[in-house]
Amino acid sequence: MHNETIIFILNLFVYGFCFTAIASYILAAFKSNNLRSWNTSFYYFIVKTIRIIGILYFIYYLSYLISFYFSTDQVLFTIRATGPYWFSYWFMLLRPLLFYLLIQLFWFKSFQIKNIKSFLLILLILLLIIASGENLERFVILTTAIHRDYIPNTLITNYFTLQGFNLNLYLLFIVLFIIERLLIFTALTLLIRSISLRIKIKTS
Repeated sequence: MHNETIIFILNLFVYGFCFTAIASYILAAFKSNNLRSWNTSFYYFIVKTIRIIGILYFIYYLSYLISFYFSTDQVLFTIRATGPYWFSYWFMLLRPLLFYLLIQLFWFKSFQIKNIKSFLLILLILLLIIASGENLERFVILTTAIHRDYIPNTLITNYFTLQGFNLNLYLLFIVLFIIERLLIFTALTLLIRSISLRIKIKTS
């Protein structure tokens, strides 16, 4: 439970970075010089923040993978890792490491400024974390759990049913999801920016 909480927080920051960066691109469309100057500085700090979070993410998740391998049932692990759906299982496990590698591209100067390359990289990270989050985990759990089961009653599932689906409520959830992560990451970035400026003032 402790590991899941930390990974949830780290994922929250990755989501927050993507949403905040996209918002920064939108703000760049405004012609106010003061806003553009602040927005450029802010974008630099969100890139700086996510690079640090990416390193922490990598260190923690690597240790988590090692402990997971030695603590899990080896027979179950072998079945899932080498079975017909091995690709999805390995992608689920190695997904955070893929995020780390993509995030570390922001150490290169060409990705630290607003251009089409950095925007596409942000979209790629966002699409990966959306497509490979809970949806992929559910797919892996369901398919690896029942693909060897030949009991007729388990061959039909109502997992993908639309019964009781409320579109307005779902859209509200998406909006709140984006706002929450955007605000949390923005607050973290502004805190780091404030601390950085204070350190510069004291050292100068």
